[in-house]
Amino acid sequence: MKKLRNRMKNLIYYYRFILFIMLWVSCKNESNREVFIEKLSAIQNGLPSPYFNYYLYFKTDNDKILEANIDSIYAIYKIYYIKKYQNFNSYLISIMEGRELVREIYINNVKETGDYLLNVEDINKNIEEMSVEEIERKYLKSEKQSFILATGNVTAMESRNILYKMFFNGYIISFSDYGGYYLIKKYESDDFK
Repeated sequence: MKKLRNRMKNLIYYYRFILFIMLWVSCKNESNREVFIEKLSAIQNGLPSPYFNYYLYFKTDNDKILEANIDSIYAIYKIYYIKKYQNFNSYLISIMEGRELVREIYINNVKETGDYLLNVEDINKNIEEMSVEEIERKYLKSEKQSFILATGNVTAMESRNILYKMFFNGYIISFSDYGGYYLIKKYESDDFK
């Protein structure tokens, strides 16, 4: 009986330890996300963001995927949301958390006013249901501490769906014009120094 009690006690300590680790990792990821949003939202004196080369992915009000960069999202914010949100940072948090969906009509209107990266794509349910690990195995090539998505291996629709899924799960996305591929890297807070 004493052995059973000791075993139960050890199991309780073990589960507490696992729970602590899970909470710690969760808080660290949330903190990284907050730093990421804060850095992205740093528009100064109307100049383009120093992070304009990152591709961002959000859901639209028509249940589609929007591919944009930070300057395009800022243009939408400045025209349509500046009165609703106290600052660009709070707007970014809202669309990244899915509390605010970007309206497709706003996307089309902003697209007509200038040269903005704003691509809208239908959602591929098969890719949406895949785990990140399944996407990594099926579509991505591992490269040191990042992944590569070659544009020639998938359709534009598939690539935007894959990149949306990765972005939503804490990865930053950039494009190599020279190499013709997307570079996908897990976000770390020291990426923006």
